[in-house]
Amino acid sequence: MGLTFSTSNGTTSGGTVYATVSQVVSFGNGEFSKTVSVPIINDIITENLETVNLTLSNPTGGSILGSRSTAMLSIIDNDATPPLQLRT
Repeated sequence: MGLTFSTSNGTTSGGTVYATVSQVVSFGNGEFSKTVSVPIINDIITENLETVNLTLSNPTGGSILGSRSTAMLSIIDNDATPPLQLRT
């Protein structure tokens, strides 16, 4: 049993802020949850909150998707705003 987990662009682009993911997730008998990762690409650019779309699709082997098969991942910037430099 399994399904496909994938990312797609929300307000940001794959390859610049996050690494795109498309993978088959397999479930054994009695398994109802799995952990998947979306690698975040760290930079030094101060940015607003950005989003990535997450999708579950293509259930196989008797797997069934619930009524909700999409979600949104919010990426919060962790870069400090550079201090102002005053010249006299």
